[in-house]
Amino acid sequence: MEKGETNAQTMKRELAEELHLQCEFSDLDFQGLFYQRFFGKHDHYSLFIVKRWHIPEGLTPCWEIEEYAFFSAATLPPDVGQETARRLKDFWHGSLPEPVGNSR
Repeated sequence: MEKGETNAQTMKRELAEELHLQCEFSDLDFQGLFYQRFFGKHDHYSLFIVKRWHIPEGLTPCWEIEEYAFFSAATLPPDVGQETARRLKDFWHGSLPEPVGNSR
C-alpha cells in the first residue's frame, strides 16, 4: 500500500502493475480486512472479489509474477501455498474468518 491509498486504490493499482489487469472501482467487491499468522509472521490482507476485468491481448505479467492462470476450487494446482489454498477454500465454502476491519 502506498501512503494515502485506500484498499481499493491499492488493489486496482497492483492488478494493473503486476498483471496488466484493468477494472473499475465498481468492479471491486471488498470482503474484509483479515489477520493472518504463519511461519512466525503476523500479516494483514484485504480480500476483494473482482467481478469484471480486462487483460489486453499480448501483455505478460511483470517480473514479480512467473505465471498466472484461473482455476476452479476443485482444480487448484498442487504447488499452491497451504495458506493460500486454505483461504480460497474458506471463501468458496462461505467460511471466511471474521474480518478485523472493513475499511475500504
